[in-house]
This record gives sequence, structure tokens and C-alpha cells, in this order.
Amino acid sequence: GLSIAGDEVMNALHGMPIYQLVMELEGCCVITREMFLKNVEFDENFDEERRQWFEEVCTELDIATLLDWITELKALNADGSLPDGKSITVSLSGAPSQEACTSTQNFSAEGLIPVVHTCFYTLALPAYATKEEMLIGIRNEYKSRSYTIA
Repeated sequence: GLSIAGDEVMNALHGMPIYQLVMELEGCCVITREMFLKNVEFDENFDEERRQWFEEVCTELDIATLLDWITELKALNADGSLPDGKSITVSLSGAPSQEACTSTQNFSAEGLIPVVHTCFYTLALPAYATKEEMLIGIRNEYKSRSYTIA
């Protein structure tokens, strides 16, 4: 059993959400945006502008829910890493390759949804035209806990 004594310990625990207490006792840590992003790698087709959008979008999302949606993990290791040194890969999906694009083509990500592959810790995002579209697309999918099997 667990024995906790002392006013200092009790004061430190006062007001702490139960999930945070459990994570602390299990040697896990509360997931911050910065910790989450340290575990993210971007596919080579994910341009710099979209990388910045993704990082900004993460400030408006519940990071623990996002981590769970992509990986089915409830927490990071105590040092903030993913198990087995893995990382989350974020890539573009549904868009034609750069070689296939011409100035006359007008690709739209409308109607396309993000796809997660929990076994491989990957998130494939449509080529959204704006950061707002990306936020809406991700938020709608992870809130619905939608899993598209691909």
C-alpha cells in the first residue's frame, strides 16, 4: 500500500486532479504541448508552413486526448518520451504528389479527414488550405474519437 504523511506532501497534493496524481505515482508525467511536439516528426512532404500550423493548432487542442487518439497511449514515459524510442509521424494524405500538380490543378482538402494509424503512431492530414481548416479537421475527428481504418 501507499503511505503518505506530512503537511507538505498533503499541501502539494491538494487540488491535484486524480489523473495527475495517478500519473505521478506511476512515474509518468503530465503531457505538455512542448513534450508532445518533441515526439513529433514530420514527413518530408509536410511543408514548413503546415508544420507551423500544426504546432499552433496543438495550442488549441487537449494534448492528452490528441496523444491518445494518435497512439492509444494515456501518458508519456517519465522522461517525456514515447515507449521504445518511437516518435509520432505527421504526414500529408489525400493530396496529389508534387510531380502530379500543375498550375491548372486546384486541389481541395474539403471533405477529407485526418487518418490515424495507432499501431505506427502516425497522423495523416489532408493538405488543408488554412490553419483553421486543419484545426477544425483534427478537432472534429479526435473529439468524435473517430478511427478510420486504412
